[in-house]
Amino acid sequence: MHSELTQTVIQNVNILNTFLLLTAIMAVVFRRIRSQITAYFFQSVALALICVEMGRGLGNGHLYVAAALSFAAKCVLIPLFLFYISRKTMVVKDGEKFFKIPTALLISGILIIFSFYILQPVSVKAGLLTKASLNTSLSLILIGLFLMINRTFALTQIMGILIIENGLFLAGIATTYGMPLIVELGAFFDVIVGVVLMGVMTNKISRSFESLDTEKLNLLKY
Repeated sequence: MHSELTQTVIQNVNILNTFLLLTAIMAVVFRRIRSQITAYFFQSVALALICVEMGRGLGNGHLYVAAALSFAAKCVLIPLFLFYISRKTMVVKDGEKFFKIPTALLISGILIIFSFYILQPVSVKAGLLTKASLNTSLSLILIGLFLMINRTFALTQIMGILIIENGLFLAGIATTYGMPLIVELGAFFDVIVGVVLMGVMTNKISRSFESLDTEKLNLLKY
């Protein structure tokens, strides 16, 4: 029975990891800010479900607490705040800085393949649940970095940081099977405070330059 449960959990975690990658790619492809926030919402839901599945497979109730905290912060508080900032700044669409959508989609795929290749020696020795999520976590980090580089609007930069944070959180859960509660509380508090501060800065940029294009910050040099 335990073996069957573990296999079911691994299968569910693999499906959720695939969904995490799809939502990260959607964030790269979407130009509408609200669509990017929605992609982040579904990505965070999948992340919380991974915590639930790992808790079920390992019999670790602490992971259920992590799932609840993750859902409250990443699926409720942060998306609502980002939707509020997008309405207040009246930003609808973002543009690409270097690569158009087809090229950006191709680069995202290459980053995913690179992540699986670079972590293959580690994955061979890792446990089944760790192996299922570790590759995905590095892919999220790289795609988040690429999103920050390829987009110019401040809200999209925040989205890139949040995707990176999701990747780091997934790596922590996959390798430790649940960090101490005080560490998780501190991490979630830092994320929420960081998003609020970035939201305030985004609003200031919008008021000062009547745009969220971070390229306009170069005007401060002159």
